[in-house]
Amino acid sequence: MSKPENTAYVRPDNALPPEQSRNVTMFEYICLMLARVGGMFGTTLTGTLAAAFLHELYFGPAGVDSDRIAKILAVQTTLTTVTGIIMGIIVGIVVQKWKSRWGRYRQWYIICLVPIFVLTVLYFYVPGSWTAAANSADKAVAAEALRKLTLFRYGIALCQTVFNAFNNVGQNVAQVISPNPKEKKTVATVWQLSYYLGYGGAYLGTFVYGLFSSDKNKMYMTLAIVAAIVTAFGNLMCGLFCKERIELPKKEKVKISKQLFQLFKYRNYRAYQYISWANNFAALGKFSTYLAAITVGSSKNLLLTIPTAAGTVVGNIITAKLSKKYEPTKLLKFCGPYSMISALVLFLICFAEAKMGIMFFKGWNSIFFYVFYFIFGLGIGVQELSNSHFNVEYYDYLEWQTGDRMEAIQGVIPGWINTGINYLKELAIPFLIAWVGYESSAEGDLVKTMQAKPDYLNTCMWLLGFLLFGYALSNMIKAIILKTLYNVEGETKEQMYKDLEQIRAERHKENME
Repeated sequence: MSKPENTAYVRPDNALPPEQSRNVTMFEYICLMLARVGGMFGTTLTGTLAAAFLHELYFGPAGVDSDRIAKILAVQTTLTTVTGIIMGIIVGIVVQKWKSRWGRYRQWYIICLVPIFVLTVLYFYVPGSWTAAANSADKAVAAEALRKLTLFRYGIALCQTVFNAFNNVGQNVAQVISPNPKEKKTVATVWQLSYYLGYGGAYLGTFVYGLFSSDKNKMYMTLAIVAAIVTAFGNLMCGLFCKERIELPKKEKVKISKQLFQLFKYRNYRAYQYISWANNFAALGKFSTYLAAITVGSSKNLLLTIPTAAGTVVGNIITAKLSKKYEPTKLLKFCGPYSMISALVLFLICFAEAKMGIMFFKGWNSIFFYVFYFIFGLGIGVQELSNSHFNVEYYDYLEWQTGDRMEAIQGVIPGWINTGINYLKELAIPFLIAWVGYESSAEGDLVKTMQAKPDYLNTCMWLLGFLLFGYALSNMIKAIILKTLYNVEGETKEQMYKDLEQIRAERHKENME
């Protein structure tokens, strides 16, 4: 038989017959956990927890007010959005076409190792000389220093956009590490729990560091270095040792350009993309960080997030049990009304206390906030683990329809819309918080700055409302989409996995010829 035209493809040395490739080793689980914990530690620091960093420690001490910061972030968001759209196309094509002996995804963890390490550390670097110059009485000197501070943020943000686009491809290893759907859902559960370990570790790190030091600049930099080291080690281990066991075809049967658009003919593909767009209404972490920074302090974020964190863990445990009986789509449908009702009850309780001049997060009355915030967190746990299981089924569905793994390119075209929606959200948030009275702090302490304002509690309530109802609305929309459009459930799903076994067996046979 003549050689296939696509000579660049080498059959992965780890591609085993389907009946043999059903065991993810314990060592692979550990590698996946390390990569996910490190990645989420760093992402939480530079994303969620960094929400108040610019107001409190970067631009605030340089004398920049919240309105000016909002304008700076508007430009940054525009730059990263345009870059993100371009990178989405480039990454999708490169990753889909380039297959090595290792497979398609895991090598990107190693390729991006050094850039991700450097960018994580640099994110919290504050050039002291520029900050001092920005406060100079000489307007020309101050303006030049502020320009340098601003350009530095733009540079970091753009570099992160480029390298994260490639690095995030490595996360698809969890989708192809086993052809066994039950085993993949176990991997998804471990992946999700590791997410919380990294996420919680970042919050715990700021809290513990804050107990021993009030220097927030050193706190962020120290934690960034720790996050960079853990991430680098985890990505290296995952890239080297986590095998891709769903074998890839030697030759693409359909051109990538056609695949990008042909996917839209599948009803469930469209439903999934609608859901991804709806996710943009949620900004739990960002608004939680903004709220914590003016209530308990940015170094004590953990105090405000404990109830949701505990609720999320319990929700994960409940979901792990329920998932044996109920499909993830059914659990996600339940999360819609549950999130809205629990958000409404919690908000009304806090609103009543605020109207009486009572701080809902302090004193004996805070028990109501913590209890109902925990109840709200239960829904987060159910939703997020169910969503991880749902993603497993969705990517398998695309393989069922197309005959190939589509993780790298399935979101390229819809991603443009998703990026546009997210752009509008990120553009609006800085102006939104400035509109509700959120200010930067020249003294590096947002709690003192904000509590001196007469409309302090009103600002807190606005942030709580954005936090709760944005997330609840997102879940309601997802529940409606799943109810009306998505139909890979029950017997249809059972047939899908029967067909997939045959599809993979035939693909393996073709690759062996």
